[in-house]
Amino acid sequence: MSRLAIVLTGLVASTLGLAACSSQEQHSALEAQEDFFNSVRAVQSGATQMMTPYDTLADVLPNHQYTAVGDGEPAKSIAGVAVVGNISAVEKGHCYYMPDGDAPSGTQIPFGDDRALWCTIDATVDVTDVLATAPGETVGEEPPTAVVDSATVRLPLYPGDSFEDFKLGLESLPDTVFFLSGMPSLPNETDKFGLTGGTLMAPIVDGELTLPLLPPEDAEELLAGNTTLPSLVSASDDSSVTEIAANDTEGMILGS
Repeated sequence: MSRLAIVLTGLVASTLGLAACSSQEQHSALEAQEDFFNSVRAVQSGATQMMTPYDTLADVLPNHQYTAVGDGEPAKSIAGVAVVGNISAVEKGHCYYMPDGDAPSGTQIPFGDDRALWCTIDATVDVTDVLATAPGETVGEEPPTAVVDSATVRLPLYPGDSFEDFKLGLESLPDTVFFLSGMPSLPNETDKFGLTGGTLMAPIVDGELTLPLLPPEDAEELLAGNTTLPSLVSASDDSSVTEIAANDTEGMILGS
């Protein structure tokens, strides 16, 4: 074999090796994303289901507000802000346990402590577009300072979950629509957001919005009529106030 042939053979082998490595990394990232989705879905499936005043994803946009018939309260938005962006960094947050059993909130302990019942991670979202912000009050309390370039979103990490796995998966997500709400349960961390309802983030896959933190049937229902980002952009142009029956307002807790 000539020296040129040997060099060419080496280059081909090197290229194939890099392609195989890239393919493996991509596969691992997709698996890590699915691990995060499955973890949140599993916890949400065991949570108490509440009525919600919205039927589609467009209804959750902050420019659409709701008020209970006859209660005299101002109209409120479900989400504080809806943005498009990418998660550029994921950092460890805090862990909690309950030394006295069930309680409204846990005792903070170091990240990685074996006593932890749940932990949090903080995802930095680099914002490329703000779709809508709440014109007045939101359910729960006012959201943090208006989003301009970035937002810190607090996400859950449960026993058995891998921080490194979730970090890989979240940082490799495509462009995503995030529906964000303030976190009244964290009075000392008003710069943090939570996902509205704990589930409303919509990665854009092959041009289509997805809702991977929801059961497939719920995701399909919410996405009806709003399957693409342009459809959400159109829905963010007009504001509305919807009156709902007083006994439906309990479902609005999902926006807190």
